[in-house]
Amino acid sequence: MPLAEQHAKLLGIAPFAPLDRRLLEGGRPTPAPFPLDFLPPAWRAWARAVARAWVPLDFAAHAALAAASAMVGRNLQVDITTQWAEPLLLWQALVGGPSSGKSAAMTAALRLVDTVRPKADEAAKAKEEDGDPVLFVLGDLDMRRAAALNAASPRGLTLWRDDLVEWLGSAAGDAALRDAWRAAWSGHDATLRHFPGPLPMEIAGFGLGILGGLRPERLPALLDEDGGEDLAACFLYAWPEPAIGGGLDAVPDEDTISRALRRLLHLPPGLLAFSPEARALFESLLPDFRLSMRAADGVEAAWIGKGANTLARLAGLRSVMEWAEGGSTAPPTVIDTPHLEAAWALWMDHLLPNARAAFDGIASERDRLARRAALWLKRQASDDVSREAIRREALSERVNAERTDDIIVRLEKAGVLRRVPMPERDGNKGRPPLRWQVNPELSR
Repeated sequence: MPLAEQHAKLLGIAPFAPLDRRLLEGGRPTPAPFPLDFLPPAWRAWARAVARAWVPLDFAAHAALAAASAMVGRNLQVDITTQWAEPLLLWQALVGGPSSGKSAAMTAALRLVDTVRPKADEAAKAKEEDGDPVLFVLGDLDMRRAAALNAASPRGLTLWRDDLVEWLGSAAGDAALRDAWRAAWSGHDATLRHFPGPLPMEIAGFGLGILGGLRPERLPALLDEDGGEDLAACFLYAWPEPAIGGGLDAVPDEDTISRALRRLLHLPPGLLAFSPEARALFESLLPDFRLSMRAADGVEAAWIGKGANTLARLAGLRSVMEWAEGGSTAPPTVIDTPHLEAAWALWMDHLLPNARAAFDGIASERDRLARRAALWLKRQASDDVSREAIRREALSERVNAERTDDIIVRLEKAGVLRRVPMPERDGNKGRPPLRWQVNPELSR
């Protein structure tokens, strides 16, 4: 034991907790990659080609899923029981900082869907011409506009935005609106009892698919909103490392995927049913979701609670994407065991770890401020520090004394600091200032 630690032990000072270097490194585990085997061959090749242009493969794969989902939306549903059907709607969040490839992946997918969709502003004309448009909204979407556009398409709407936080914040802020947006995730009818106007507003067959970007540092602000966790639990998250290689000559095969999207677009409304074997497998997986949900809490538990819904949707999407790439003229009606197995692998191996990274890795403002303080302490290379030094110098007076104490507790648990007992002062000179020793391992 080093001499300093022997001395500390004699003074009754508790040892440092094991130094958690993940706090210094940002705390995020290695991201779980998207299992490309989920995508049929042509979609897989398209995602790989897009990823060669400095776009993370995960973002490209999610964009392919979003494009396929937008073509069918709530037009096709997975028939599970007489009381339970799932639309092929997805809410997807591409998590990353500026220039991480989120917008590039969305733009590549939009080039595909532009060949088969009318513009949102041409909804009325499209309704007259083919009666069955697929509607995209690129930008703001409030409830009044959503209700009007939703009436023009049995598929529902698709919202693609570079930054979802502002929209999510406004959507989560009002309980009535929040309930309606959640109904849109489910593809259900919605009733807005407090919507501006003399009567409640009814939205029949409300459906909404979403693909958008999220800055990691902004998600905690959303989770702090009243009801923010309810909407955050509806999203599928992808948070890969930024791509570090690519090529300027990467040319995706857009014609093949455009033909597949067009086939999906012209599918009639219908139901997809599990084969008997797939149905038995799906039923056997349901307890796993309940057990995982019981072991979690907060927004993670709510997210896992939607796992069975997500699994059915993904299996249905895998089935119709495979059909759209093939040559069969009969509409798809069955979800086979391989489709469900691929969806389960995607959920377990990619979606669940990435959701946990989103909820835990970027976690709280406390962790971000504790990391900032730890890095400041490392640069200072001091033996000890006071609370005021942490508040004023490390944190630039961004928090009050109470919040500073909370951050110090986090640093103690991470093994960065330990409290040093101070001798009592004589007379009426007040309590001695508190000080903390800095773990010397921090600077090594």
